[in-house]
Amino acid sequence: MPTEYMHKEIAQLLSRRLIFVMGKGGTGKTTLSLSLAFAAEKAGKRVLLAETEEGTAIGRIFGQTEINETPIPVSDGISIARVLLKAEMAAYTHFHIKSGFIAKRITGSRLFDYLATATPGLKEVMTLGRLWRWEADRQESGRPVYDIIIVDSPATGHVLSLLRLPKTLIRMIRVGPLVSQVKQLDALLKDPDRTALALVSLPEELPVKESVELMGIARDEIRVPVRMFFLNGVYPDIFSSRNVENAHGMIFSEEGLGRLRASVSHRKALDAVVAAARHQYTRREIHEKYIDYIHRAVSCPVVEIPFFYTNDMAVGDMRQIADQWVAPPGAPGEGPDA
Repeated sequence: MPTEYMHKEIAQLLSRRLIFVMGKGGTGKTTLSLSLAFAAEKAGKRVLLAETEEGTAIGRIFGQTEINETPIPVSDGISIARVLLKAEMAAYTHFHIKSGFIAKRITGSRLFDYLATATPGLKEVMTLGRLWRWEADRQESGRPVYDIIIVDSPATGHVLSLLRLPKTLIRMIRVGPLVSQVKQLDALLKDPDRTALALVSLPEELPVKESVELMGIARDEIRVPVRMFFLNGVYPDIFSSRNVENAHGMIFSEEGLGRLRASVSHRKALDAVVAAARHQYTRREIHEKYIDYIHRAVSCPVVEIPFFYTNDMAVGDMRQIADQWVAPPGAPGEGPDA
């Protein structure tokens, strides 16, 4: 499907080769990663949806209990994979030690397990190395195996360590073949045409403030600016304060009760209706405060994701989000300027 029928800001984001979806834990990173993957698939792209060792949600959502660095197709255009530290270390060891017997003895030792868990920065090195190799994979024709790689990133602190790593390694090692590879990786991460950061936040005080702080760090320190800000779980604008109070008066007037008595026999049910309306109005009022703040505080596009009234987001819900971003040719209200 031509991207001119896609939400133009989403189309710009999905034009990159590598997207890191970041944010505080519990803000909906996995939901947005999947939604972006479905949107990219609808646009005709071949997608690799990757999670790091800390995450297991993507595999569970697709009914895959064990996923690793070998991508598994889960739909016509989407494959999923997971970066596993020990597997990456073992592959690295076997690549550089030509004797299979010695390499197997090393990777099977207790010391190997200890190094995998205790060496500072090793997890970040292996994660970035795997992402780089996936991005570099090509078919015989020279076309990339995956048009886009979407990373459901670890929690904020870990992803900052991940993105800081290339600069740190270059400064520490300085010369040699490893530095040459790290410089290529660093060039990939800092290329605005190939790599993008997408930030996810809830419209609440703590995640919003942390997200704005993270944007500053990404821009000024890591030099990989955030290209998209997703504000997730936004309550719809349904009621005004006057609507809520008018509804209360109408329902509990004698005339209103007379009309509703045939279908609603209990006053408690009516109380619940009004309480729900008041809750909806209150939550929306709080959300509007942070929506306004985010639009003033950030320079990148802000995309609002509506609140879903469920505790368990399903694949269908995430496809619904993607459907709002990608419309078929000729759909009313869509097109390059929609």
